[in-house]
Amino acid sequence: QAALEAFRRALERLADLPDDERARELRARIRESIGDVLELGGSHDEAVDSFEEALADRTPDERLARGRLLRKAGASRQIQRRREDAVELFDRAVEELGPPPSPSSQEWDEERAAVELGRIMLQYFTSTPDVLVEQIERSAPIVEARGTALQRALLFNSMALLGLRRERYVASARTVEHARAGYEAALGVEPRLEVADVRFVYAFSLLWAGRLEESERQLRELRVAAPRIAA
Repeated sequence: QAALEAFRRALERLADLPDDERARELRARIRESIGDVLELGGSHDEAVDSFEEALADRTPDERLARGRLLRKAGASRQIQRRREDAVELFDRAVEELGPPPSPSSQEWDEERAAVELGRIMLQYFTSTPDVLVEQIERSAPIVEARGTALQRALLFNSMALLGLRRERYVASARTVEHARAGYEAALGVEPRLEVADVRFVYAFSLLWAGRLEESERQLRELRVAAPRIAA
């Protein structure tokens, strides 16, 4: 709440300044930050409204920022299980990002991979395993080529979750292999909630594969690491 109030006060003060390019840029950043805070608090509709307001302050040539805002709005709709809205927003995000820039940009690569991970999560929560398989097959080459170590870990994580669903939670060796690949890809990544999720899915897969001691060891290690994990 304190963060929201601070951002909103900043917007009020900004309204008293000349409405030039610098003010527009700062206003867009503040509105995006407000959307992030609202999203974390579960106020999804308000968050999407704030992302759309930030989008209105971005010029057509600010493709990376525009794509990021649309991807964040899509992720919010995904959490709400508003499937069609999320699909449209992710598609718009890809359109706004456009083709890979020259010279290459790590920020662009990471954002493009983030859209694909959003699409995968949308299908995981709203579609059948067969549809999810098709989405992973389309998205995996992009995430593997352009994603960060954490994003590649999340890709393997989604493959493991798919395996568990298809196998009715009697985990095959292949599913455990995917979960372990995610775990290994996340080694060395700064502790955060997504890393904890990857590690939990590895422990969860070991559990459903009947490898109880290994699963328990992973869960104990995760519990010890929990205080260091940041959002």
